[in-house]
Amino acid sequence: MLKINLLPLILFIFMMINICGCDHTIINYKNPVNPVKLDDIERYCLKNTSVYILFSEENINPTPFSFKVIDYPHHGSVHIIDTAFIYSPDTNFVGLDTLSFVAITSQGQVISNEATISIMIKPEPLISVERIWENSFHNAFTDLIRFEDKWFCLFREGETHLSLDGSIRLISSEDGKNWSSVKLFSSDEGDLRDPKLNLTPDGKLMISSAITTRQPWLKTSLIWFSVDGDNWNLPVNIGEENIWLWRIIWHNQIAYSFGYLYAYERFNRLYQSSDGINYTSIVDSLDIKGNPSEGTILFIQNDTMLCLMRRDNADSTALLGRSSSPYTNWYWTELNFRIGGQDMIIVPDGRIIVGARLYNPERTAICILNPVLNTLDEIITLPSGGDNSYPGLYYYKGLLWVSYYSSHEGSTDIYLAKIVL
Repeated sequence: MLKINLLPLILFIFMMINICGCDHTIINYKNPVNPVKLDDIERYCLKNTSVYILFSEENINPTPFSFKVIDYPHHGSVHIIDTAFIYSPDTNFVGLDTLSFVAITSQGQVISNEATISIMIKPEPLISVERIWENSFHNAFTDLIRFEDKWFCLFREGETHLSLDGSIRLISSEDGKNWSSVKLFSSDEGDLRDPKLNLTPDGKLMISSAITTRQPWLKTSLIWFSVDGDNWNLPVNIGEENIWLWRIIWHNQIAYSFGYLYAYERFNRLYQSSDGINYTSIVDSLDIKGNPSEGTILFIQNDTMLCLMRRDNADSTALLGRSSSPYTNWYWTELNFRIGGQDMIIVPDGRIIVGARLYNPERTAICILNPVLNTLDEIITLPSGGDNSYPGLYYYKGLLWVSYYSSHEGSTDIYLAKIVL
């Protein structure tokens, strides 16, 4: 079992995120031996949530250094912990609030100019949700990416959720509003399922999927490549028979994937590949109970690999796994939600965002993962119901773009949401 040693500052950030529930920002300041120049700061947060602003200790002199509020906010409260501010707006307040502050030594000596923090409290994180595709009986299992200045959304089309006639539809859009079909991937041999999009280190667009054959019943992982998103090579079989490489993630020129045994008793195997085609096992079998299946990978500081693992037993919540290179030893902890069809990304301010199906009731939700306290905090429930989930997440110009499918409006169709985090 591997003990993960995260930097104390990173641990502190994640703990504060869980306390505050929304946002944080890291600001650098200068050595306090000389007068500190503080810049005015503009930030935003959502109604009834907090914003966390951390001033990092880069180039700090050992002299103790903190802050003092000069003018307190009129529509909220602020707390200072060492070199960090936590601002919480009044209940249901929407609008602009401000505070001013200075830097001080441990003896209370002011060593900076007076600066202002302006915080805009916004009413609603969900900007828009639009149905972007409905041209089949059952449209599901999405992924989303931006490539060559266009959006690409990928999903399965079939008669039902488990029918053996599935094809993969790739659509694109220049503005995220008007979508057109690029290509339909089909096979006479069986059902194409759960397609995923990724970018290779050499700049190609990559699709990974799996085909379920009818006679005999087998599951084989597949991969396609394209240099422009329009023209695709023929599919290449990858991995081992009946071990599904469900989602492939590239990191430092290497592709990684958790494969799970699709037949008989479930188990998970971790693979790596230098070309995305030829995979070798890193861990032959992970000792995980609860019927594990879909595993999503994310790399954080110090090349630490996280895995968010779905488990299919009704009483089994998700697992969060951690490992350091060479990723042969894993430490697993239970989270507080049962999940399905999950995606996971890290946004520029350091928060880990998860999109997944949650249960009781079944819904597609956006959550913040706290890897220190091992919790998922649901922040947005997307319009969804019935057969739904399998979101694709992409962060672009301050917005979280989310593709997902749902049948809450009758038919099972593809939706695109834009969210302010």
